[in-house]
Amino acid sequence: MPSSTPTVAPAEGRLGVLTVGLGAVASTLIAGVELDQWGAPVAYHVSNKHPGAIGRVAGAKWQRVTAFGSSTGRRNALHLFDRRRPGQVR
Repeated sequence: MPSSTPTVAPAEGRLGVLTVGLGAVASTLIAGVELDQWGAPVAYHVSNKHPGAIGRVAGAKWQRVTAFGSSTGRRNALHLFDRRRPGQVR
């Protein structure tokens, strides 16, 4: 019986992987922090559920919050964290 190899289409657009405890991970969206081409934060993706909550994936709603206001240029979010390695975004 001849076996057929499935054909996989090439990926298009931005790809992301949802990893437990980290959220979406991709080249421009890392653990909920959306970055520009220079690695500066553009927006934060926040959930209405805590990452450790039971059943969080089923009912979670995500909201994109821009890092800076469009009319004022002021920060919309103050993201504080202890950077421990190069490239760490949260």
